[in-house]
Amino acid sequence: MQVDAGVRAESVSPRSYVAAWDYAALGVAVIASRIVLYALGLRFKLILDWMFLADPVDLREHLLETVYYFHAFPPGMNLLTGVLLKLSPDHVAGLAHGVFLVCGLLMAESLLYLARVVGVPRGWALGSAFAFSVVAVSL
Repeated sequence: MQVDAGVRAESVSPRSYVAAWDYAALGVAVIASRIVLYALGLRFKLILDWMFLADPVDLREHLLETVYYFHAFPPGMNLLTGVLLKLSPDHVAGLAHGVFLVCGLLMAESLLYLARVVGVPRGWALGSAFAFSVVAVSL
């Protein structure tokens, strides 16, 4: 029996369906937790005059030079902030919020994957990945 993608239906194991459901369930749980936290009043606030961030005007107008010459500042955050400022200076907070939401989801899914690869039982892996996603450090 052939499927459209050329994969035999017998070769797709039930275990892969369980893994896909685990990732989907974790994704839904992480997104739901962010909605609940938002409803409870926890908001993302981007502060551009942070003491370890280069000047936003320099980041927007001279991004590469600023990242290179101001190496005492965190280059990754300066690069991310500069790119977001170049993309849309008026909506930089919303873009940053979206980037950090995606990074948090990716981190939770990666932790689930790592836990399953090293042999952590399914329930413990899901629980620990979700618990990690709602601690203050990962918000």
